[in-house]
Amino acid sequence: MSRFRLISHSGDGLGLARLLQSEGHEVDFWLDDERGKNLYRGLVPQVKDWKAGLDKDTVLIFDMSKMGKEADACRKKGFKVIGGSELADTLELDRAFGLSVADNHGIAIPPSEEFTDFQKAIEHIADSDAGWVFKPNDNKDGVRTTVCTSSEQMAAMLEHYADLWKGSVSFVLQEVVQGVEVSSEVWCVNGVIVPNSYNNTLEQKRLMPGDKGPNTGCMGSTVKFNLCPRLYDLTFGKLLPWLKQVRYSGPLDINCIIDPDGKPWMLEWTPRFGYSAIYAMLEGLNMPLGEFLETMAAGQMPALEPSDEWLGALRLTMPPYPHCEDAPETEGIPILGLDLEDENVWPLDLMVDGDKLVCSGFDGIVCEVSGADESLEAMWGNLYGMASQIQIPECQYRIDNLQDVQQRIEQLDDAGMIGEVE
Repeated sequence: MSRFRLISHSGDGLGLARLLQSEGHEVDFWLDDERGKNLYRGLVPQVKDWKAGLDKDTVLIFDMSKMGKEADACRKKGFKVIGGSELADTLELDRAFGLSVADNHGIAIPPSEEFTDFQKAIEHIADSDAGWVFKPNDNKDGVRTTVCTSSEQMAAMLEHYADLWKGSVSFVLQEVVQGVEVSSEVWCVNGVIVPNSYNNTLEQKRLMPGDKGPNTGCMGSTVKFNLCPRLYDLTFGKLLPWLKQVRYSGPLDINCIIDPDGKPWMLEWTPRFGYSAIYAMLEGLNMPLGEFLETMAAGQMPALEPSDEWLGALRLTMPPYPHCEDAPETEGIPILGLDLEDENVWPLDLMVDGDKLVCSGFDGIVCEVSGADESLEAMWGNLYGMASQIQIPECQYRIDNLQDVQQRIEQLDDAGMIGEVE
């Protein structure tokens, strides 16, 4: 068995640590957010210094962006590292750079403009009839990616963000393109795409059914390997020389809008683990997670033969989520019906208190449930059934994931994206 250390900003990858532990590996984690001192207490050990006690046999898992410099430094010292790099950070956090990489390789991007001044941005959209997306560089605290259906609404939000933003300003305004959203992911080793790793994700990002409420990042994911083969040719197929040139390693996701004519428009990169897509994808990986991650971290090519089933994950939360700054009020609330031995359950904002499993009061993301089935309807039916058995006070989860996915698959099929390339 191997030794793994998860290095995390906010605990998003803790479910991975739990699975690795269940496979018999030695696992601990470091959390950047000091509010999480109780997170996973009694489940997986937390260390105070992520550099302490490391040796060259330790596999380091960087589960989020912003620590790419540290990840690259560890690679240069001979450590086995998966996730995170300076290039990955730049692709995700410097929106203009990420869009330019796509544009320079013949991948269409929506009309986009980078700004360092809010008033100039307001003037830029003043006479436009389009909808707009506001995307802050570097995931700035206090402001977030915002979609507005009119220039008037976006101008009002820009005025609001101008009052909130402290320090130097840098953001992108992107014109809304109508169509269906789908993500495409591959895994790479030194610039070479791992055979059979290409998969597509349809996710629900907003808290409430019908895509209402705040954007949480993800409330559910449906994943299928090679769902949209033509989309691979139109995106990653064009990037093969560039990937080799920069020797990219790790997971790499391109989020696109497919317009009714079947043309993909690249929106943004996710060059890291995707949440909750990673928990869905692992349902169909067909190899132990430890073996997969250690092989990748060592710069070797894993032999993947993934499942052809539908794979899914559903996020279960409790108020005040998604307002995580108020989450400490949930500390100690008992969670019943959650079986820690169930490989289809991914515990997150939890800890053990005596003989009870309780919320740790970190962010209110209690757990994810995942599953796989040849039938999309059966798979989501099973997830809803699992969710109903876990007793979380004021439990929040989307109940329209299946309907949303069915509609989007129909749109993708109409656009010629489903099925083998002719």
